[in-house]
Amino acid sequence: MNSKISFQIVFFLFFAKSIIVSGQENEIPNNFDLMDLKEKDVEQSAGQFRAMDRDNLTPININNASRQELSSLNLLSPFQITNLINHVTKNGPIIHLAELQTISGFNATTIKALIPHVRIDQNELINVHNFKKQLLTSEHLIITRVDKILQEKKGFINNDFQGDRNRYYFKYQLKNKYIVAGVTSEKDAGEQLSFKNGQKGLDYYSAHLFAKDLGLIKQLAIGDYKVEVGQGLNMWSDFSLGKSTDIIQIKKNARKLSPYKSTNENRFLRGVASTVEFKSISLTSFYSRKKIDANIIDTDTTDSEPSYSSYSASGLHRTINELENRKTLSETIWGSYFAFDKRTFHIGATYVNTAYRGNYERSISKYGGFQLNTNKNSVLGFDIDFSYKNIIAFGEFSKSIDGGIAYLASTLINLNKQLTMIVLYRNYQRNYHNHFSNSIGENSNNINEKGFLIGFESQFRNKFSIKGYYDVFNFPWLKYQVSAPSFGNEIILKVNYRFKNKLQAQIKLLMKNKFKDLASENNSIRNLSPIYSRSIRFHIVVPISPTLSFKSRAEYKLQKFGNDTHDGFILYEDLVYRKLGSPISITARYMLFGTDNYDTRIYTYENDLPYSFAITSNQYTGSKYYLLIKYRINRKLSTWVKYSAINYTDKDEISSGLDQINGNRKSEIKVLVKYTF
Repeated sequence: MNSKISFQIVFFLFFAKSIIVSGQENEIPNNFDLMDLKEKDVEQSAGQFRAMDRDNLTPININNASRQELSSLNLLSPFQITNLINHVTKNGPIIHLAELQTISGFNATTIKALIPHVRIDQNELINVHNFKKQLLTSEHLIITRVDKILQEKKGFINNDFQGDRNRYYFKYQLKNKYIVAGVTSEKDAGEQLSFKNGQKGLDYYSAHLFAKDLGLIKQLAIGDYKVEVGQGLNMWSDFSLGKSTDIIQIKKNARKLSPYKSTNENRFLRGVASTVEFKSISLTSFYSRKKIDANIIDTDTTDSEPSYSSYSASGLHRTINELENRKTLSETIWGSYFAFDKRTFHIGATYVNTAYRGNYERSISKYGGFQLNTNKNSVLGFDIDFSYKNIIAFGEFSKSIDGGIAYLASTLINLNKQLTMIVLYRNYQRNYHNHFSNSIGENSNNINEKGFLIGFESQFRNKFSIKGYYDVFNFPWLKYQVSAPSFGNEIILKVNYRFKNKLQAQIKLLMKNKFKDLASENNSIRNLSPIYSRSIRFHIVVPISPTLSFKSRAEYKLQKFGNDTHDGFILYEDLVYRKLGSPISITARYMLFGTDNYDTRIYTYENDLPYSFAITSNQYTGSKYYLLIKYRINRKLSTWVKYSAINYTDKDEISSGLDQINGNRKSEIKVLVKYTF
């Protein structure tokens, strides 16, 4: 490509600058790597990730908490949890949190993160006076936000969009030790701000009331909520990370129930749910009924049941056609989860029933011949999780009543203080049906896939770490653009090193091989041809001072398919300014990118406003920059402003259809105000 020579020159200068600078350091979070998200996760989860702020409900008693409760904190690795449980079993209850320093795997950073979420007292009952006091001393949160793309899209120019160009967002939340309650509302750009046709101002509203530790009632959800059980095969309505070089994060930490506070308008439950717990036994029951968007194809008045061809997951209601599909289909979900928990052993059983009011009449393709083609589905399964010394084993089995099965089994082994390994096998049959299955896999859905993964993670004196995995998989049936059974493999290796001057460097390598249909010249014959993908990433964190740091990244991707070879690159520099006690913090980025086509696109994570999640797909050739400023007006009131712009050098229009922008520039401004009291 034309930009290769200039890229190599800039690459050299870019990293030469970074390596000679030294100073203090801001650590790279190591709980999970957002930049390792798989493409299927990126495409499915942007809205749901906004709700990943943890609720500050009743801190758990660290002396008798189950493995699942400790896992739900998302702060401890499986082996840290095992070491904690073994310590309490062997030495008796912890009497002060400082004692955690004596447990293998715990350091000052981990303990500091745990403090707000754990307790060591022995009183498990709610004091009525304390409960009333907590209600009166609850924290209240109000957030308002406005986003706007400054260039007009075709839908506005042609008056196809019924509303204005602004996106509005509002959130109110009450929070204390026992209760989280709130309302979330949103209007996307192009949607109406209307009180007609059943709409009440903004386009989308969500409300939740969630309580915890009310005697035998461990969890109670009213309104909108999420269900997470097992390893995601039977029921997982929340965001899921999938495969990652942080192999320990492959094991899911199920929370059973949690409040839903996101703006994804489909992947949640609306109704009532509860978890009742008595000693080692718990029963989670849930019922949900709500309207969802669907493409109605038959509204014959002689038939009380409408016919629909597909669900609409975009959540957009800007045009007349989109408005006609808005909340046209009734969805009912109910089920139960029975669990038996000991500190080192867990087993659970799940039943989920899903039904839609209407006749499902989708267009059946060859590769989709085994997919669900009915408006009802039931799933039954179980999961297991146990630990013994330095071994943790977990797995899950699921059976769709009118279809096939899916299961996975995995073992984590802590060979020594420096080395952890994982082995995982998965088998998802081609006729397995589950709308809310969201477990590890190569496909977007947990169907038509077998795979074996082996990974490792090694840490040496907090300075050097190396982690990675090898995953081999096959698809027994056809797939989209794959007209025969196929197979593939993936190797990822990531190395981190922390220098004496606190500078951090990271190298990540990826090699992936799959198959795809390759058409002949006259498009009459299609044969499978391998796709070879290779990428290398360099990432450096350079602290200039305790308040200022630079983050530099270069990534190169190469793909070969048939006789064609394509490549792409990104190159960016981040500036982060944060000073303790200062009311202002600043994050900025300037990025260059160039790719030959859509298939060589490279995803990047970028800082965004609170309760937002921004991963961008970089393709074609151009540059992008953004500036994010936070200003704390006082102890209760803060505001964020973000301006971003992208400029293409090889395009005269951006996007397509009604979202098309005439020109090579797209810029956006976002403003958020947060008030707590």
